[in-house]
Amino acid sequence: MPHRYLPLVLIFASLTGCLSPFSTRLPEVVGRPAEVERRASQIKDPYPDSRLGPEVGFRPLEFQEQRAEPVNAKDRYYSGFVSRPRVSPTPAPAYPPGAMAPPM
Repeated sequence: MPHRYLPLVLIFASLTGCLSPFSTRLPEVVGRPAEVERRASQIKDPYPDSRLGPEVGFRPLEFQEQRAEPVNAKDRYYSGFVSRPRVSPTPAPAYPPGAMAPPM
C-alpha cells in the first residue's frame, strides 16, 4: 500500500518550490476582463523592448509608447523585494554538536 502513493509523494515533493504567487500565473477557465488585462500591462510591460533590438511591430496600438527607463528600473528594484526569498547574505554561525548557545 505505501508503494502505491510513492510516485504521488515524489511529484508533490518536487513541486514544492516551483509555484509562487508572485511569479506564476496559472491558467484560468474564464478570461479576465479587458480592463484588468490593460491595467496589468501598464504595471508590468509584457511586450518586447524596441531599445534592445530591431523593431518587430509586435506592440498593440495602445502600448506603442514604451515606459521610461527610470520607471522600469524602479519596478525591477521593487519587484526584487517581492520575489526574492528572505535569506541572510551571511550564513548563521555553526555551533559545535550538542551546544545550545554559541561558545564563549
